[in-house]
Amino acid sequence: MAPESKKNLVYELLRDDIVAGRFPVGSKLPGGLELAKRYQVAHMTVRSAMKRLAAENYVAFINGSGTFVTNRDEKPVYLILSSNLSDFTLPGNYVVPGIQRAMALAGAQTKLCIRDFIAQMRKTDFQKMIVREKIKGIFLVESYFRGTEPELKLLKSVDIPVVMPIAAAGDQKICPFSMIIADFEKAFAETLLYLKKLGHCRVATINGSGWSFRGYPRENFESLLLQNHMDGSLILDADLTPDEIKKCVDRILAEEQTAVLCYSDFYAIEVIRELRERGLRVPEDISVMGFCGYPGGEFTVPPLSTMDLCYDTVGVMAAELMLKSQDWFGKENVILESPHELQIRESTRTWIEKLRKTI
Repeated sequence: MAPESKKNLVYELLRDDIVAGRFPVGSKLPGGLELAKRYQVAHMTVRSAMKRLAAENYVAFINGSGTFVTNRDEKPVYLILSSNLSDFTLPGNYVVPGIQRAMALAGAQTKLCIRDFIAQMRKTDFQKMIVREKIKGIFLVESYFRGTEPELKLLKSVDIPVVMPIAAAGDQKICPFSMIIADFEKAFAETLLYLKKLGHCRVATINGSGWSFRGYPRENFESLLLQNHMDGSLILDADLTPDEIKKCVDRILAEEQTAVLCYSDFYAIEVIRELRERGLRVPEDISVMGFCGYPGGEFTVPPLSTMDLCYDTVGVMAAELMLKSQDWFGKENVILESPHELQIRESTRTWIEKLRKTI
């Protein structure tokens, strides 16, 4: 019999025993080696069948204790780990609602927990919590890990699927989980080239202090500007504070930049506010472009053009990936690329159009 057929047979036999009550809810199943001997199959075949039973909410694994039969009438529970939810600039705050909505539509329950709280737990306490709360999978809504974070060790210690909806490219080498990654370089380059197509060759870029230019090291971003004959463009580093933004606007106006490309929509909103306080019009006097797709951007005055990183869609993608974990968990982690979409609104216009209006 083929390995896949054996796995399906073991799964069906165990499932039928559970449904028939031969293994009642709360009871412990025989160990993997005992079941392998009983069904005359490899231990790996039993393990694969067990993972499928767990994915379908028939059983739950308890590290160090064994595998126990669960109550399938209860909604499966998934844990969402994220950072400070009061910081509205964090992308996770716009990804989580998509996860929650999609999981609810699938009949699953989600519980939200702050990452720092989990990081302080002992491994045994974390494992007991996973069992007590009957957690079937975890969404790790974080990125840019170094590999030394205590929560990573905890997540690796439980035998349940983990999905990272907003992972960075470098996380692939550090985190052994399925993940969704944004191609920031591609999206940022497309945003810059959109401004060039509008006729802007002097585009000031305001970058977050200490950050790459959305995936580009500074020298690479400078090369991108040169390749596109935008060498008159200004590059600025700034924190998201009123004083820093004022200094940036001083430089932008002094060096006659025609457009501003911002690290995020939150920077762009502050730039527009500062320009308007100085009596300048957006986009008539200068165009302003955001990046990330903050939902409130369409309500600014004027409505903000931006590169939308589709956070809500990413949340739905993460939920769908988790719900299909039986296809990849314990086999090979899945790496998906998140979408991005240019949102053209009223904060940008062609530079040629402005020149014509001033003649």
